[in-house]
Amino acid sequence: MIWRHPSTGREGICRNKDGFLAGGVRTCNKDFPENTKIRFRIARCDGGAHTCRSLSHWVSSSGTHEVTT
Repeated sequence: MIWRHPSTGREGICRNKDGFLAGGVRTCNKDFPENTKIRFRIARCDGGAHTCRSLSHWVSSSGTHEVTT
């Protein structure tokens, strides 16, 4: 998942290093101010070709979603 916090300009990646076949729920613990918006999109990365630690390694596979904290 690629996330962005527009009011602070923070952005980052939450990775599932175990891959798709591991299944289950994964948690990404971030601290954001209350009543602010966070934008995110689900994305994929080819771990065989990239480290998946840079936003440029990711290919978006969903539209952007927005939630309020």
